[in-house]
Amino acid sequence: DILKNVNWQKDNLSRMRDLVEQQLSSIRKTMQGSEESWVRDPSAAYIFQQEPLQLATNSFLTKAYNIFRLKWMLKDAGNKTTSDAVNQFLGYLENADANRSELNKLLTVMVAENTMNADSSGANKTYAAAFNNLPAGAKVIVKDAALDLQQMLNDIPDNSLEMDWKNLCRTIQKDLAQTPEKTLADLNDIRSILLNNENARFFLIGSETTANNLQGSINNLLKGFSSSPSGKQKYASKNLIDENVQQRMRTSEKPVFVGLINGDSPTGVFMNEASLVSYKNTTENDLLKFLAAELYAGGGKQSVYTKTTGAGLSYSTGVGASPSSGTFGYYAERTPLLPQTLQFVIDEIKRSPFDNSMLDYTISLAVGGFRSADDYESRGIAMANDLSDNLTPEMVKNFRQAILKLRKKPGVLNEIYKNKDAVYEKVLPGYGIKSKGVPGATYFVIGPEKQMAAYEAYLKSVEGNDTKLYRLYPRDFWMMKE
Repeated sequence: DILKNVNWQKDNLSRMRDLVEQQLSSIRKTMQGSEESWVRDPSAAYIFQQEPLQLATNSFLTKAYNIFRLKWMLKDAGNKTTSDAVNQFLGYLENADANRSELNKLLTVMVAENTMNADSSGANKTYAAAFNNLPAGAKVIVKDAALDLQQMLNDIPDNSLEMDWKNLCRTIQKDLAQTPEKTLADLNDIRSILLNNENARFFLIGSETTANNLQGSINNLLKGFSSSPSGKQKYASKNLIDENVQQRMRTSEKPVFVGLINGDSPTGVFMNEASLVSYKNTTENDLLKFLAAELYAGGGKQSVYTKTTGAGLSYSTGVGASPSSGTFGYYAERTPLLPQTLQFVIDEIKRSPFDNSMLDYTISLAVGGFRSADDYESRGIAMANDLSDNLTPEMVKNFRQAILKLRKKPGVLNEIYKNKDAVYEKVLPGYGIKSKGVPGATYFVIGPEKQMAAYEAYLKSVEGNDTKLYRLYPRDFWMMKE
């Protein structure tokens, strides 16, 4: 009913605007929450930065910018006198002195409850004076713009401040010029694309009797959906976040090590990932690598989790291989100092002795039924997702049976340990090979500048003095190019 009978009409704009404002306010607070609730999101966005739809629908940093734009696309610019005054002022405002301190002074004047002396805005006093002279209706709209600009400045580093300030002023100006009626029409066009049988995926969890009883209702549900070819959307193959960074840093170098600045927390976060083994890979060599990745996974006495948390060097941490995605990753959050924790993990793994009891441990992690304790519905949803991703039960069964077969081979644990270094050096910079040479790997950290500086110094010591840790800011996740 929601998809078929939405109330996206002009007379309901006030409610829609309220909803957009609420969403924007909520999403801007994301990074103020506990780290474990949000840190995986930016890392995933970076990994999937070639997928704009993934960014637009899943990355809170990208969505914040898009919702900000939608807000201005839905806003009423007022009568011609008001809209002309706002348009002229925003075009003028983009040329303000793009010094952070000076811009904050100007915005303080613009968002004040009562009119403030323009002289208090420093070098931008002519812009403050122009704001004070705006007609009342235009001043209300521009004040709202100033509140957004004040918020957005927190997401922008100094080395792109001038460029981003101009972009934001022009974006507000452009989006406000698009009438709410045009925006509603665009939203309805997108909604109609969704109402297509080719874009729908349906699964049912229940008994055969229940399924038969529901068949009529299911058919009725889909009656309003189009059966015409939907047409696959085509997107340019580009690394959106890397391109934003390269433009800001004026470089063509592709980042290898990246770190999202989070000034609200003193600790650091690791999220490193590299390709390893998927369910399709069942050769003995692949399986040995997969089992080697499990040696220090889980919560055993020798695991990265137990050792690191026991030493007080991380609140939550671990390594793990995912055959569904074909990746191997290292994660650690709330580390006192990034290089200290990383070096500790490397040392622990390198000096860990051969342990005869580890075979069954690694096998249990490799073939364990992680869904077995879930409720029936959750398991059904996971199965439906697997089938949609062409991950069939036969594929999983073949993979696990190959592991169980390998378990019986004499001396297999020795072979597993021989693969240890080749596996762990992929996700732990400084362990062995240069991380720059690991194809498709992602080395992503989060923390304040103090953590970044310490980690970059460590990387230079193990990767080479020319190694650079590229700082990321929320603006690097924005879709600024149309």
